[in-house]
Amino acid sequence: MKNLNLKEITLITLLPILSLIIGFIFGEDLSTGGSELDFNETFPAVKDFANNKVDEFYLHTRHFPFHYFLLSIPQRFFESILITKIFYLSFSLLIPIFIYLTLNLLFPSNKINNLIISFTILFVPYFRASAIWANAHMTAIIFLIVSNYFFLLFQKKKDNFYIYLNLFFLS
Repeated sequence: MKNLNLKEITLITLLPILSLIIGFIFGEDLSTGGSELDFNETFPAVKDFANNKVDEFYLHTRHFPFHYFLLSIPQRFFESILITKIFYLSFSLLIPIFIYLTLNLLFPSNKINNLIISFTILFVPYFRASAIWANAHMTAIIFLIVSNYFFLLFQKKKDNFYIYLNLFFLS
């Protein structure tokens, strides 16, 4: 098993992250405008949550409200769409991190390939559009991947604490 050196880690992780940041700056939407449209149409629901107007939520969307609740946290403090989007972009980076951790549980002797595979997802158009435009399905994927990681950790360590974390993130 070859250990990762700092140069390899930096190259493998920094290039995709910089690419995503550049896409964010230019407002990239490789879903032909659908992600941006969905974000703009449902952002009033985020503002409603930030202003404690939960009763008006369904005027803007019929989606499950947890995603909009998460986005309302930075919106409440900063009242800025840009900061809210930056928060979500950062939150979306949990996906390659937890994919890497999961792959390390499954293939512990292949850390370089695990890192390459996990951060290559940042080049996938679906991921890019969903992370840049803060779409609800990305939130679901984040929680699914985190719950999967805890399930595999439970299988490996047989500690019930991990199965409770798995159920928490899955629910």
